[in-house]
Amino acid sequence: MWAPDRPLLRRAGMRLLLLLVLFPASLRAEDLRLFFFGNSLIHHLTDSDETTVPHWLALMAQAGGLGFAADGTWGFPADFVANLPPPSQWSLAAVPSALQGRAFRRAGLTDIVLAPANFIQHAPPDAPAQGGSATDLAARLFDWAGGQAPDARLWLYEGWADMGDAGFPPTSRALRRWHGLNTGDGHAWYRDWQAQVSGALGREVGLIPVASVLSQLLTEAPWSAIPVTDLYTDAAPHGTATLYLLAAMVTHVRLSGQPPPAPPLSAAIHPVVAQDWDATARRIYALTTGAVLPEGAILTPPPTGLTNPSGAANLAGISDWSTQLPFLDLMKTARPWTGHLPGQWGGVDAAALAAGGHLSPEGWPLSLPPQVTAIESFVLTDLPPQARSAAGRYVLRWQGQGALSVGGRATDIAARAGEIRFSFRTGPGPVSIRIDSLDRSAMNFTRPG
Repeated sequence: MWAPDRPLLRRAGMRLLLLLVLFPASLRAEDLRLFFFGNSLIHHLTDSDETTVPHWLALMAQAGGLGFAADGTWGFPADFVANLPPPSQWSLAAVPSALQGRAFRRAGLTDIVLAPANFIQHAPPDAPAQGGSATDLAARLFDWAGGQAPDARLWLYEGWADMGDAGFPPTSRALRRWHGLNTGDGHAWYRDWQAQVSGALGREVGLIPVASVLSQLLTEAPWSAIPVTDLYTDAAPHGTATLYLLAAMVTHVRLSGQPPPAPPLSAAIHPVVAQDWDATARRIYALTTGAVLPEGAILTPPPTGLTNPSGAANLAGISDWSTQLPFLDLMKTARPWTGHLPGQWGGVDAAALAAGGHLSPEGWPLSLPPQVTAIESFVLTDLPPQARSAAGRYVLRWQGQGALSVGGRATDIAARAGEIRFSFRTGPGPVSIRIDSLDRSAMNFTRPG
């Protein structure tokens, strides 16, 4: 639970605005602003930008109506820690700069991604090493980066393992063992690292499971028919445009919570992927999230804009459980406030709150009755999996001083003065918006003219 540290309200009541900030296409250009502490498993420097993950992320974001910008730097974790603030070393034609020459702390970054070298998994993440263990280095880097960008999500990028000394291309047997490493001990190493870094920081660090998802995908038909030399170019292993596209698809799902929309594809992309994007996108989404998209779900959003915005028909009534979401501001569909009495849920309905002068005529909270411990409202209640356009990242903004929190199906919660950002995935239950206290002395009850 979090409360602003200064009075903000200068109108009648606490006013709340709740917006989806990652989807759909009407979003601001800064909705995904990334910085990569990376290596050649994210950005393989060749004569084509297609061997980079950010290139494909930018094209998929554009196809899905999502704003995207990114910068990055090459190196290993010890290098990153020793060179802070990081230099911006990547320049890709399709990728707008997230920093745009500004200081790291002023870039408004939404996500920070760290990729280690793919040969350090031979020792436990907390094993002592020159410069520090993998866990220590990641924690030190994220401690600095999180201090510079406190609202940004922190991610570890699961790069695929080194193929070792077996030679390239590997035999079928060696390739099966390598895929087994990525889905088995290699994946377990990253999960241990994720847990250790999260514990050291005292906050959640996410994992982008590229290697484990791709190794699972590439052992299944029809993707198992793609020749290894059409994916990898050496035993490091660096890869082709197809490999980095697949890696970007996993990354897109993890960052946005949405299946990857189809970007423009060049002749460099293997036909198994290019000719059936829908099947590949669905399988990657399922492997990354554990959820299966319903048949008939549209993976690429249609063009935005109304040709005849004068009216609409067959709209459902306004409610917090409707899948239609007719307003950009979801507070317009929120359930009326309910007051909780001590030791129970509810007990004072919205009509009683209004009659006691605790709600404005518009329904905004003004105060809490003495006997009420908190008031609460719901949005996005019991939405089915088919309502996939509702999933994404939201921003809740308000004016007023008090203790406000979100819960229920809200995850990845980040709060700052007057704003809470959270992620939402469809399923049973609501996102709850709870107010535990209000400072009436900070309020100006003059109604706006």
